Amino acid sequence: MKFTVCISSLFLVLVSSPGEIHSFNFSGQVSAVHENESNTLGLLNVGDAFSGSFSYSDVVDSNTSTGQGVYNQQASLSLSLGSQEFDYDGYVYVRAWDNLADKDGFDFAVDDAFGDWSMWWFGFQLIDSTQTAYSDDSLPTSFDVSDFDNPLFRLAGSKLSTGEQFEVEMEVQDISPIPEPSTITLLGIASAIIWKVRKGRLFR
Repeated sequence: MKFTVCISSLFLVLVSSPGEIHSFNFSGQVSAVHENESNTLGLLNVGDAFSGSFSYSDVVDSNTSTGQGVYNQQASLSLSLGSQEFDYDGYVYVRAWDNLADKDGFDFAVDDAFGDWSMWWFGFQLIDSTQTAYSDDSLPTSFDVSDFDNPLFRLAGSKLSTGEQFEVEMEVQDISPIPEPSTITLLGIASAIIWKVRKGRLFR
């Protein structure tokens, strides 16, 4: 009985879900190492590869100024660089701007402390001077790196335990969506489980 109730609840969650989670993988290479005290980030050189992922909901958080394209969203952001792994899950400053100072742009960044890191900037800076990337200030649901002049991922901050500072700029060469299971697929799985449970009871 409890199992059936649990699966039925899954139906309600899927049907009543207020929005989608948009998830992406990204990758590229280091373009500049401005500071890396005592090799805090490991041995880094221009041209070294990096990768990561990020995700956010398209449901607008209450702490936002949507008319200005400024969002404060619950999100996640992970980065693998050199010998370090950075994983953040919390509120992220997001700005999607159309024709601001004759540019389009997308900022997605953390200015916070987590783990042993104090970040001044941990995230994306995507700028398009041709003003063709966006037609409004809403949260984007897809990215094409070729839309932007100089797509960057910036990492700047210090290590809390030692105070050692770092600042690295990385050229983003690819942002690809992570396929999410569709609602129809999830509903089908839930239906199959319920059917199997009920069938088992019938033949006992």
